[in-house]
Amino acid sequence: MIRHLLHTAFALLVSAALHAQNTPEIQLANQYFQQGDYDKALVLYEKLEKNTRNIPLIHDNYFQLLLLTGRLEKAEKYIDRVNKKFPANILYQIDKGIVYRQLDRKSEAKKLFEKIIDYASDDPFKTRIAAQHFTRNQLYGYALETYKLNRKKIKDPHAYSVQMASIYRLLNEKENMINEYLNYVSQFPNNIRSVKNILQNVLRDDEDLDLFESMMYERVQKEPNNSLYGELLVWVNLQRKNFYSAFVQARALDKKNKQKGNQLMRIAQIAMQNKDYKNAINIFEYVIKQYPGTVNYQISRRLIITCREEMVKNSYPVDEKQIRTLIKDYRNLVSDIGLNQNTAEALRNEALLYAFYLNEHDSAIALLKKIISQRNISKSIINRSKLDLGDIYLLIGQPWESTLLYSQVEKSSKDTPIAYEAKLR
Repeated sequence: MIRHLLHTAFALLVSAALHAQNTPEIQLANQYFQQGDYDKALVLYEKLEKNTRNIPLIHDNYFQLLLLTGRLEKAEKYIDRVNKKFPANILYQIDKGIVYRQLDRKSEAKKLFEKIIDYASDDPFKTRIAAQHFTRNQLYGYALETYKLNRKKIKDPHAYSVQMASIYRLLNEKENMINEYLNYVSQFPNNIRSVKNILQNVLRDDEDLDLFESMMYERVQKEPNNSLYGELLVWVNLQRKNFYSAFVQARALDKKNKQKGNQLMRIAQIAMQNKDYKNAINIFEYVIKQYPGTVNYQISRRLIITCREEMVKNSYPVDEKQIRTLIKDYRNLVSDIGLNQNTAEALRNEALLYAFYLNEHDSAIALLKKIISQRNISKSIINRSKLDLGDIYLLIGQPWESTLLYSQVEKSSKDTPIAYEAKLR
């Protein structure tokens, strides 16, 4: 901690001193460089580099300019002078090796880089600085060596996992990348969502997902009590829309971690969204059996009927007998559990079946009015029911009743999507 504070204080002092030296000439030289006017930039940089205090301000651009324009001998002489003036600066030492590589003196560069890596390995701060500079210059192998050596010396196999994973990602080494992200998340399990987001962007094809899944199974076999890998197996199966396999993994986690069916409900609802109604129903049925008397039980009973409804509505022609069976199922659900927040949607669905599939508008109106009259139902369901009721009134030729209902929704939920919807209607 003290070392970190000293580094910070030193950096602030240096920054203040450098800011004072930031003359208009430096700004102009940097501007010329950024605009690609290299000749004018070079004239100014050559003048400015004679003043040691200007070096930290101009080095990056000036050094890149010399390399870009092929002035390699000049770059070597310049970097030698800089290293004499700032012998402890790792970045300038690495830049010297970069010049060697440009001059095709790769063995000298390798020897210098290895010396720098060994020097930096005793200090995590120096390790990070050196590795980051290697990475910026696309010297990824040396950056990895830098992290690995310090990791070995501090005896922490998980250190620098995110940084190394990022490098392996650049190198397209998927297996090494995955291992490092797993190293990271095993130490910081609360960050698993961030890792999933990264992996979702990186593991795009079936081959990548196959690799990830096989690696997860290997880890599960080695560490059967680690729920992390089971959760990642659920995740990879969801990516592949293999909802049954996701359910199997989540079921084991549900029992082990006493999740009360919460994750299972999420998987079932994702299956519903993807129109895999068969697996969604299987999962909801499992929740009903395992967790009677819970909120998830109530929701599962309703959503099973919703899945069956979608299956009926997507068949052609729509079977009236099956519609009446769905209505009976919704009615039984409300009768068994009572009309509450979790069953109001079932009553609404029943009303819509009456209205738009059986043309029994009076029955639909009665059910929707029942929902609207309830005080223990959320405002969103009541407003949605009012819109449905307004639509039915339009169908039966009562536009004034419709207008009144639409107006009520618009006024009660100003500046919300449903208010705009009501206004359009």
